[in-house]
Amino acid sequence: EMGFIVMDEAFDEWEGCKNKWVRGHNVYPPAHQGYYEDFPEWHEHDLAAMVIRGRNHPSILMWSVGNEIDYPNDPYAHPLFKNISRGNNDANKPAQEMMYSPDKPCSDRLTTVAKRLVEIVKKHDATRPVTTAVSFPELSADIGFYEPFDIIGYNYKEHLYEKDHKRYPKLPFLGSENRHTEEAWQAVADNDYISGQFLWTGIDYLGEARGWPYRGSRSGLLDTAGYEKPQYYARKSMWTGEAAAEPCGAYANAAKIILSAWPISTVEGRYKLCQIEVGILDGGGNLCRDNAAMLNYNVINGKLLGVENGDQSDLTEYSAAYRRVYRGRAIAYVLVRANAVNASLTVSGEGFADETIDL
Repeated sequence: EMGFIVMDEAFDEWEGCKNKWVRGHNVYPPAHQGYYEDFPEWHEHDLAAMVIRGRNHPSILMWSVGNEIDYPNDPYAHPLFKNISRGNNDANKPAQEMMYSPDKPCSDRLTTVAKRLVEIVKKHDATRPVTTAVSFPELSADIGFYEPFDIIGYNYKEHLYEKDHKRYPKLPFLGSENRHTEEAWQAVADNDYISGQFLWTGIDYLGEARGWPYRGSRSGLLDTAGYEKPQYYARKSMWTGEAAAEPCGAYANAAKIILSAWPISTVEGRYKLCQIEVGILDGGGNLCRDNAAMLNYNVINGKLLGVENGDQSDLTEYSAAYRRVYRGRAIAYVLVRANAVNASLTVSGEGFADETIDL
């Protein structure tokens, strides 16, 4: 209904563990703690459950059975590559760990496991294609890893599309993870065999922070409040072929708070979760994008669940009843009873008139 097309993906690890960075972003040594511990016993049950749950959803276009399972030396290795410096590496990583070793799991095993996973998916839904997100096509294309799949997803590596398309001319390709660059999009626009691309990422997310005071990734076209960032408009211009620019205000004086809200879900019919947009407008009704005012949130006959402003460096607790706006905006989430009487949210701040919205 909203225009979303979904690739529903099952696993980030199969039999082998991936490096989990616990001492900083890509800082060696890693820890190993993930789904690989449960894969032997639970992969068939979990994969079948995912397919059965989603197979009647028309938004799901394809299934994926793994994301970057074929990372080189993480842990899989192959004698075709004696030295692999690129992986989920690498800061302070000893050189010997970036070299082929027969003691590491062989990448050939990936093809065997992939065939089994595709069989499980097809058993429960034979109507949709199955894919995986490949991280190291330099090797995976040579060892038969693609053979079980209906579509081949490449994470980045756009420069290898043409060569590998000639080797697998009947297989459609997909950008299963791509940067925001115009070059990455042009690979899709210029080649009919590339069916589309997923951006890393569409929206900011918590985790994978590159350093204090940030607590998440800022790679999205949208921030964590769901608001468009400047790069959103650059990407929009690529997709539509029309010039697109971020709207801007006049930044006049006499700023005021404005609230708008709508219920976004109900819980067992007894409660509704309301999402309230909070904005600082100037005297001309334009959003004050340079405003970072501290605002207070007071809920009557309901519960404030949290406030998000999209600023990854704002370390205010989500449950606090106060938070600064970021680029003039924030989102408040309030839970109220479905039949609540006189439920409201009042937002106040120094230098502003209080603004109240009926929920």
